[in-house]
Amino acid sequence: MKAPDADRQRARLVARHAAAREAGASAETRDESELALLAGRTASALKLAQANFATQRDMEDVDLLERASAAARRPNALEVLRAWERDEGVRRAGGG
Repeated sequence: MKAPDADRQRARLVARHAAAREAGASAETRDESELALLAGRTASALKLAQANFATQRDMEDVDLLERASAAARRPNALEVLRAWERDEGVRRAGGG
């Protein structure tokens, strides 16, 4: 169930991140991608998730890449994930 003030809270979070960027602070790429997903900026979220996956490969990073790819309707973006899973011998329940 969506909180009654979810849109307002999302707008505040987007504004806070924008202000931090303007002030020269940088959030983690994962956080920026999550925020872009929340804001409905799927192409940006996917680009950020891909950049994040290039340097971090925790399960949260894998999940984010999968969600961003689905939201952007770009299943081919998961090729890098599948290649990594093959190369590293990674096996996930319900996944690669």
